[in-house]
Amino acid sequence: MKHEMVDDITLSYLRFQSPSENRSNILVFLFIFLDIIGVLFLLGEPFIPSLFWGGIIPVIFIHLWAIPYVIAPYMFERSYYLFFGVYGVINTFLYFLVIQKLIYSHF
Repeated sequence: MKHEMVDDITLSYLRFQSPSENRSNILVFLFIFLDIIGVLFLLGEPFIPSLFWGGIIPVIFIHLWAIPYVIAPYMFERSYYLFFGVYGVINTFLYFLVIQKLIYSHF
């Protein structure tokens, strides 16, 4: 398919992100969506140790996996989308734990 046949909006959806964008996305998604929204609510009252340890272990794993992407994003740009797939699974699991904690503490 030639580029002349596809409009600019469709081409913008088909292009990959640059590694510098990858670094900023990882920092924003990890520290805002995972740490602030996820872990901060697991630390709140009432503190339930089993939910906390069940959620913090995958968070530590994904933070350790994110270190190479922040340090050298050009070297690891091929596995970036695999990283974000695993991040999505961990983030969903953490939000599930937060919802379970909220339901347990209010009902």
